[in-house]
Amino acid sequence: HLEAIPHDYRAWDVKVAGATRLAPTLAADRDRALLFRTLATLRTDIPLFENVDQLEWHGPRPHFNEVGARLDAAKTGASGKRK
Repeated sequence: HLEAIPHDYRAWDVKVAGATRLAPTLAADRDRALLFRTLATLRTDIPLFENVDQLEWHGPRPHFNEVGARLDAAKTGASGKRK
């Protein structure tokens, strides 16, 4: 578990190649590593849909073109040229 990895590589119970460089990186980015672990974890404790028929594609929603136009405008900016 990430939480069990000591900040100081000299306290690690296993030999890791590049530990002297890896330890400070892990210490600096531990919160990010924990976040990515959370994002990558399959959740079974929240309802997503009642049945599989709810996943059927019925085409884009009415505001699809508006969202696309806003995204395109963000890419081009005021100049009209792509960033």
